[in-house]
Amino acid sequence: MVRLPEPLPRTLVPLPGEGLPGLLPRLAHRLDLSPNMVLARGGILTSRRPCTGGQYLLDLGEHLSTFAHAMRLTTEEAGRLTFAPDADRYPPITASIHARTRRNYLYDAWVFTKFTRYCPYCLLGNGSAIQQRHGGPWKIRWRLPISFLCLEHGRFLHDTCPGCQRPVHSSDHAGSRFLPMPAYSGLHPAQCRNQRPGITSDRLLCGTRIDDEVAQPPRPGVTPPLRRLQKQINDLLSPCADPTQASRYFTALRVMAAVLQATWPLGSDLAPAGLSDALDLHVDQLWQRQGTRGDHAERVRWNALPPSAVASATLLAGADTLLTMNTTARRDALRTMLPSAPAKGSKQWGRTWTHLRQHASPHLRDEVETAVANYL
Repeated sequence: MVRLPEPLPRTLVPLPGEGLPGLLPRLAHRLDLSPNMVLARGGILTSRRPCTGGQYLLDLGEHLSTFAHAMRLTTEEAGRLTFAPDADRYPPITASIHARTRRNYLYDAWVFTKFTRYCPYCLLGNGSAIQQRHGGPWKIRWRLPISFLCLEHGRFLHDTCPGCQRPVHSSDHAGSRFLPMPAYSGLHPAQCRNQRPGITSDRLLCGTRIDDEVAQPPRPGVTPPLRRLQKQINDLLSPCADPTQASRYFTALRVMAAVLQATWPLGSDLAPAGLSDALDLHVDQLWQRQGTRGDHAERVRWNALPPSAVASATLLAGADTLLTMNTTARRDALRTMLPSAPAKGSKQWGRTWTHLRQHASPHLRDEVETAVANYL
């Protein structure tokens, strides 16, 4: 019989939409502990598991009951702190859960990123006493690159710290950890935990408050079509959505986004007016990374969404436009773009064609495979 840890003397009720990387720093702040100490009390961090990787964003696995007991949560509440509830509607999560036991598994870029996006207004809290002290929610879906808007506040999500100018909660490798510097205590949950460049003993962490909208760089306005697209994405992730319909849509969106990005700016007429600059910049940076050597070119992946929420919104909106076209118009668009794309066998596509084959609707799969065969 597994011995359960003692429940925490005080705890917090998870806020709506909150993820494990949000509850941990809020609990740590309330109890004056480090996030690692909270994880140790929850049975996740042990001498045999001295670090916590991004796999715990997927689900808590065998630690679910132990963690829930220690945090005074139900197993359902604890499970909602991870991606697990969305798995049957979002194929990248399902594939990541099944594949993570492989030694050489590569984290899926549509699940794991090297950072998180965020809404300063959400982090500021709703004015209640508990959120005034410990801040608002770090939402679990901000971790998914298909989240680019906060619908509650009608604004694009941010991705960088206004202080250190680095991606928030950044890590060297996607999925390597879900919270930076977790051994350090004393930070408010809305303070940047990035390690400062040029480490000094008295100021190891950035510490900038990122729940201050005034300190943030200006963002473009949100148009009704983008709001509708984010709502559609959110609705398809909800438990009420049909799993097959949702899985097929996200797979189709992924394939079209890869084609659009690999051939940009040929499909720029499909993107929202006035927002293409962010995607232009991202694609230019990818081309610069390629360099002149072929081996450098293979390191670029056109199947990953950009870090910028605005650039991701531009790309996803263009991909969604392709999906809403009739078959003839979409075939014409693919005929225009695909001849300039990398060869089908290029590593730059990642697992794009595998996703198409395994999870797309039969109609779209046949249509795209025919176009790829003809023009790549």
